[in-house]
Amino acid sequence: MSKHKLLILFALIVIGLPLSAQSYKAMYEEKEVNLHDQEVTSDLFMLEISKKGTSLFQSYYTLQQDSIGRACREAGMSSQERVAQMRTIPPGSSNILFYNPATMKYTELDYGLYYFKTVEDIKAPDYAFEDSTKLVAGYTSEMATAHLYGRDWVIYYTTEIPLPYGPWKINGLPGLVTEAYSIDGAYKFTLTGFEVLDEDVNIEIPLKMLNQPVQEVSRNELMWIRKQIACKDPRPIIKKYSKNYDMSGMYHNKIDRMYRELSKRYQYIEQ
Repeated sequence: MSKHKLLILFALIVIGLPLSAQSYKAMYEEKEVNLHDQEVTSDLFMLEISKKGTSLFQSYYTLQQDSIGRACREAGMSSQERVAQMRTIPPGSSNILFYNPATMKYTELDYGLYYFKTVEDIKAPDYAFEDSTKLVAGYTSEMATAHLYGRDWVIYYTTEIPLPYGPWKINGLPGLVTEAYSIDGAYKFTLTGFEVLDEDVNIEIPLKMLNQPVQEVSRNELMWIRKQIACKDPRPIIKKYSKNYDMSGMYHNKIDRMYRELSKRYQYIEQ
């Protein structure tokens, strides 16, 4: 299919979204392989789609941990007890992705000592459609390929569920994404469940989270914040975004060593 025809298809899909007047939920298992040392980690993501066509993609594990944390605080548990309860759930991503196909924008929220967001204009993906099918999660799925955010992807989608959504930023295909993996072997998403919801889902981009304002930054800034947090060096973030934080008690040499080691293996789905 030519790029011109794909752009027309993408536009028609977006325009037709409100006609469905349904809301949906899909669950995706994610596997990540660190290409530096081959460590494998996993997460479980939930994709919610509203009747308006907006969607929300976030870690189900993180949602569960947050829910447990709130319940423990309301029950008056100590911080140690709260942490112990939250650790019964596997760790999940702090990233939250909002997708608005009507305005063609992504809004990403993430936590890096403070809450940050970035807003991104969406370009229609340049998908190439292949003559290959397979069964994924019980759905006959067709194959497409694409170069997205620095990685090459193989994607399977099913027209049995004619919704142009998928995990992360893999959207705009003629059906729901059932499987997607990066060719370098670093990332893989697999559909594990799908349901039509009886009630609509409320998808709103928050101005505050845990009584903290959500600060808007550039995409590159958010990428930098993520790396600092993942590599255990929050000092530059504190210095830039907090005026009164005292860092004199930090073990700076230890943090420096940790950052050097962790930065060797740091990777993110976007490059």
